[in-house]
Amino acid sequence: MSGDPGGGGAASWTGRAGDRIRAWYRMVIDRAAQWRLAVRLMTSALAAHVLVHLLGLPQGFWAVITAIIVTQSNVGGSLKAARDRLLATMLGALCGLLAVVVLPPPGPAGIGTFLLALLPTTLASATSPVFRIAPVTAAMMLIGPNHLPPLELGAERVLEIALGGLIGVGVALTVLPARAHRDLRDAAHDVLDQMALMFEPLLDGLSGARDDAALRPRHRRIRTMIAKLEGLAEEARRERLAKLTEERDPDALVAGIRRLHTSILLLGRATLRPLPEAAAAILGEPLRDAAARLRDNLTALADAVVRREPPPDPAGIDTALRLIDESLGELRAAGVMRTLTIEQLQSLYAVAFAFAQLRRDLIELHTRAGGVGAGAV
Repeated sequence: MSGDPGGGGAASWTGRAGDRIRAWYRMVIDRAAQWRLAVRLMTSALAAHVLVHLLGLPQGFWAVITAIIVTQSNVGGSLKAARDRLLATMLGALCGLLAVVVLPPPGPAGIGTFLLALLPTTLASATSPVFRIAPVTAAMMLIGPNHLPPLELGAERVLEIALGGLIGVGVALTVLPARAHRDLRDAAHDVLDQMALMFEPLLDGLSGARDDAALRPRHRRIRTMIAKLEGLAEEARRERLAKLTEERDPDALVAGIRRLHTSILLLGRATLRPLPEAAAAILGEPLRDAAARLRDNLTALADAVVRREPPPDPAGIDTALRLIDESLGELRAAGVMRTLTIEQLQSLYAVAFAFAQLRRDLIELHTRAGGVGAGAV
């Protein structure tokens, strides 16, 4: 009897230790993408640092900074960052050089030279984020302890940025590489999962029980996720242009998801007002069944996209819509339609139309998502 407390304490301690180990393991697995990016960032910085010293570049910190900035979460993002930084640096160096040639900086003309270099670069930066670093390059050519003539200084700056960009892209391609198409599939899975959760809460509006305050953050989250998806699609296209993948153009998938989201918003507007009791008694259950089938099909489609599998069978959705049509016919046969106001009839048919749109867009999304993983390398 006296040994029981000690034994129980040891077992409890062992259990807690096991729980901590499992929690730590789950954290490592869940953040695997972040760990891989951290390794790539460290590799880029170290590689740039070593090369700068081997080449004897006096201001090689530009190469190190560029290598870190260019190392993004996937190869497509790294390609874009390298291109943007190189273009902005070339523009800044060119404007700084021209300003020095037109208005040599010594004396009172120094301010004029500075303004002449900054005017085109700041306008370019304000017009496009691609040129955000251009004013910095132009300013650095005109201020500080410059040890070289302007032409050589500009060439050195471009060389440092190009070196850093090459290192960043090289590391992205070789060190624990991540592809934008894979990130795109993960993001598509997440947004489809979120959209699948919207059907039934929106339908609560037909009984007057919808919580719009709780739904608004969900809508904002979905819009944010779609914006992220569009950014990943751009990075995936860049990988395709660079011949780094043979996957299909992601635009079709992203457009299909946007269109489905629009139809979900249409369903939200159509279910703002409760159904009349007589109509709800006949139509309520088929609408609930349709919402559940849409949810299940969209969840299965999200899993198929991320696993690169064929889309699920949409037969259940067709069955649900047929039941809605039959219920509308039952309403007409029972004479319920004649008792409704014009506004109530409009709401009723708006709900049926919204479900038909959802079915059409979901079937189209099946087709678009079917080739997301085709031909992957």
